[in-house]
Amino acid sequence: MAIKYNTYFSNAIIGVPQAGADIDITEVNTTPKLAVGFGFQRADGNKYRYCHIAADTEAGYVVGTSSIIASWLTANGVTAPASAIAVSGDNIQPGNIGSRYIELSNIAAVSANQLAGNYVTVYGGTGIGVTYRVKGNTLSAAIGTGLTRIELYEPIKETLAADSDLAFTGSPYNNCIKATATAGTNNTIAGVICGSASANQFAWVCEEGIIGAYAGATLTAGSLLCIGTTAGHVANWLPTGTCVTSTGVVTSDALLNGPLGKALGVGTAAGLGLIRVSKVA
Repeated sequence: MAIKYNTYFSNAIIGVPQAGADIDITEVNTTPKLAVGFGFQRADGNKYRYCHIAADTEAGYVVGTSSIIASWLTANGVTAPASAIAVSGDNIQPGNIGSRYIELSNIAAVSANQLAGNYVTVYGGTGIGVTYRVKGNTLSAAIGTGLTRIELYEPIKETLAADSDLAFTGSPYNNCIKATATAGTNNTIAGVICGSASANQFAWVCEEGIIGAYAGATLTAGSLLCIGTTAGHVANWLPTGTCVTSTGVVTSDALLNGPLGKALGVGTAAGLGLIRVSKVA
């Protein structure tokens, strides 16, 4: 699976664009024409998002990000502002209110801008509760041994300290692959890809509306859908009613990535079925 770090992201605020014939939902691009996550609603109600595809994926498959899991946990990893290395041309120390920079001392090795487009939330310690969007990051140790600096789109709202705990998670529309039913693999589903894309290309994904999707088993018209046992395929969602045990363990029938729509046409096993994909989480 290929992962691309120089993907185009934006933090612009947009309304509902007046999309017309200039957008071809089956088009794929080797370089991004729009920001990852850009979306529009067509006049018929279908909604689409522009996604980065990390592995070869044919049209009609359900895709989800492979980078949404908050694997970057930095307990007590923030450098206190008074000790942080100053940013050239910036008179506010990283980590202070008003700064757009945070210096970290215990994050795992990262490539330059590997965290771009991610979200970071302060989940413990000083500054808890605030979530920011990451614009970029330095190469590990680029500013000092064991240090990484991240740049935010927004200025820091509450001063951070050495006890601040951070968690990072990726864009739900970046590094998308065929979704699987394995818990923790694709926690966020983007939708059904509209055009066949190769690794590291950009394509439109239908996140809500009517579209053909591959089915791993014969669909029952009117049935709710989930990800099947074959990657990228939908299947009838038939939960037993028990999603969480008394000890808090999620059971397999909960299928964390379902339901994600409803079957409209029966279709055939391993063939295309007509579905209405719903806004998914």
